[in-house]
Amino acid sequence: VLFMEPDGSQRDEVWKIKPYPRKGDEFCLSHITELTVKSSKVAAECTRYHDVPLVIFSLTGYTGNLFHDFTDVIVPLFTTASQFNDEVQFLITDMALWWTIKYHTLLQKLSKYPLIDFSKDDQVHCFNYTIVGTHAYMEFTIDASKSPHNVTMVDFNRFMCAAYSPPKETAVALGESPKVKPRLLIIKRHRTKMFLNLEEIIAMTEEL
Repeated sequence: VLFMEPDGSQRDEVWKIKPYPRKGDEFCLSHITELTVKSSKVAAECTRYHDVPLVIFSLTGYTGNLFHDFTDVIVPLFTTASQFNDEVQFLITDMALWWTIKYHTLLQKLSKYPLIDFSKDDQVHCFNYTIVGTHAYMEFTIDASKSPHNVTMVDFNRFMCAAYSPPKETAVALGESPKVKPRLLIIKRHRTKMFLNLEEIIAMTEEL
């Protein structure tokens, strides 16, 4: 990725970036393609010009696990790209076609342009504005004080509802259908992401 310096600039810098938000996880990052972003005073020979911003992100790491699909890709991508109101281009390193098909509805809601596969595209693309990597905070969390345009998890919830258009904006209230009992599936895990008060949770749900 070449960053064009303004005329007269003396800066000559290089950055190495793995466009995946799980920083510090060396095992995960070992599977991510590293990009080189370097300043340049010589313009590239552009073959395609774009008048929308570009966001670059990776689709490997822990993707394929539903939890990580959201925490590592979808929520950070929403936080980064929603400010552009679908007028943004996505370029994907470590492309996983099956993943883009699975989440086509969400990707299309964030960007109305065809995805660019970094490893297969042979064009030299030129953009006025590029974001390499996505904005991410704690897992499944958006820090409104740091996110672009102060988006929150409430905004993400609205985005999901708008993308999938569920018939109701809110969950069905208990007792709304007297003859139908609500069902709740609780998955008990023994090592990670485990409930510490499972018996209390079960007792409360049965009481409700």
